[in-house]
Amino acid sequence: MLFVCTGNICRSAFAEILLRARLGPHSTVDVSSAGTMAVVGHDLEQEMAARADLMDLPHAGHRARQLTGRILAGSDLVLVFEEHHYSWVLDERPDTLPRLLALGQAAAALRSVVDGRRVPWESLADTVHALRPEPQPVDWVTDPYRRGAQAAAHTATRITEDIGTILARVAPAPSRRS
Repeated sequence: MLFVCTGNICRSAFAEILLRARLGPHSTVDVSSAGTMAVVGHDLEQEMAARADLMDLPHAGHRARQLTGRILAGSDLVLVFEEHHYSWVLDERPDTLPRLLALGQAAAALRSVVDGRRVPWESLADTVHALRPEPQPVDWVTDPYRRGAQAAAHTATRITEDIGTILARVAPAPSRRS
């Protein structure tokens, strides 16, 4: 699972760190992130790092990286935060469309599954596309970069809620044996 934002120091980095922590060390789900205009080599932005610290999320090892076609080709699921990320991914690798989702799109679609059914990880994209084929304006998560602590808190809360919805509605991935 690949999270994509612009600089890879706020939204995608925070989502990667959060999901990896929530899945735990034995998860078979590979979680990573990259940016369409990455601030290559930088760690988590200060305000988002403060949000991560409040949640006890380890983030010291994060280093921003530039999104490439090779990274996209190796990703089984790509989650983006804004319309221009969605377009960038499709321009770079049109074959990504079946596994490309907005984070908010995925959460909204899964919220509509009311029968208590849990979706397998491997069919997450197909299920979301069937329920909500296109991202809606409400699905986009705004960039908190250089907008202060309140914007970072809002973005972190939104990402946390959306990932929480996904984890609640997707069947647990098999664990690696230690």
